[in-house]
Amino acid sequence: MDHSDQFITYSIFNGKDALLRWARVQGKMNNIVIVTKRSDYGGEGKRRPRVILAYERSGNYKSCKSSETTDIRVSSRSFIWGRLSEEENALLVDMSKSLVKSRDILVTLKDRDAMNVSTMKTIYNARI
Repeated sequence: MDHSDQFITYSIFNGKDALLRWARVQGKMNNIVIVTKRSDYGGEGKRRPRVILAYERSGNYKSCKSSETTDIRVSSRSFIWGRLSEEENALLVDMSKSLVKSRDILVTLKDRDAMNVSTMKTIYNARI
């Protein structure tokens, strides 16, 4: 599904953080997790600084022809990007002890909670 029209703006941002905040809010409204794919600060006399954003995809294929609509729930947890709840953390520990792959742990967490915005980096950090 193409959501590029949701990310068109003619606003001028005061910095990279303001741009990322706006993009992540737009992504959240469309159930997409926005991550920084690449950034380049340009340097002296070189090209202009730029940030390339992408959306995080988990290992599951989700058909775009779904008949269900997902309601957007706003909870205090949804504003904290990349944090696992105590229950999710306990599940991660149990699955890690059973030598389950990180991508399978992420898929399980996302299957249990449709609004989970965790990424592979979250799983790796929690395992450490």
